[in-house]
Amino acid sequence: MQKIRISLKNIYAFSVFFNLTAFADNNIDFKFTSSQIPDSDYQNIVKPLINPTRFQFMSAPIPSSGKIIPLGISAGGGLSYFNPPQSMIDSLNKYTDSANNFPSSIIMPRFIGKIGIPFGIDVAINYAKVPQSSIEFYGIGGQFILSNPRIIPISLALRGGYTQISGFAPFDANSTNAELLLGVPLPVLKPYLGGGSNWSNASTSFKIGNATLTKSSSWNEVYGIIGFQIVTVLALDVEAQISSNQTIYNAKISLEI
Repeated sequence: MQKIRISLKNIYAFSVFFNLTAFADNNIDFKFTSSQIPDSDYQNIVKPLINPTRFQFMSAPIPSSGKIIPLGISAGGGLSYFNPPQSMIDSLNKYTDSANNFPSSIIMPRFIGKIGIPFGIDVAINYAKVPQSSIEFYGIGGQFILSNPRIIPISLALRGGYTQISGFAPFDANSTNAELLLGVPLPVLKPYLGGGSNWSNASTSFKIGNATLTKSSSWNEVYGIIGFQIVTVLALDVEAQISSNQTIYNAKISLEI
């Protein structure tokens, strides 16, 4: 057991190292230089930044209870990776002080914990703090899984989550997402696919003299999910979430009890 604890600790250190590398010469903190930013440019900026913070299970749609005790426990470290689209970079350079210094790719480490109870119900939490910035986000989610591999070798999962972002000086933002996934619960390799929808809100306050103006936006994003899980002593999950706006790549290593 001590060996497993050390492995999970090394996973988090590994993710922090890559984040420090990604942000070593770039700056994710920026300020808007104008309150007259058009709605289209504002959305170009906020959508690609807020969407990747949505709640992530990063796991195959299989129940996590009843392996050893009636409660199933999962704890692991995950990474989300994405490239900001060019439309976002162009709007950032035009309306903020980023000065072409925004990262060309972003890697966000996460802690993901999950407790499974009987009847295919899981409750999960997400937490992340992006190194070299004050940005952190945290969320809570749940899922319900239907699975009976002795009758039909397919599992079905309905998931939902809520995420709140804090410490991101330009924005006050949050997101709510729901997903439906199908999986094949094979003994070791567990492929899955599905789709999801994300509802997000962002607002920014601009100070002009003694007055404060607010810019806000709400939007919805539909995305597809494809991934797989490999379970031995630890569980390795790899997936891609694909939308018309961007692709988010997720990976997680976790201890499953």
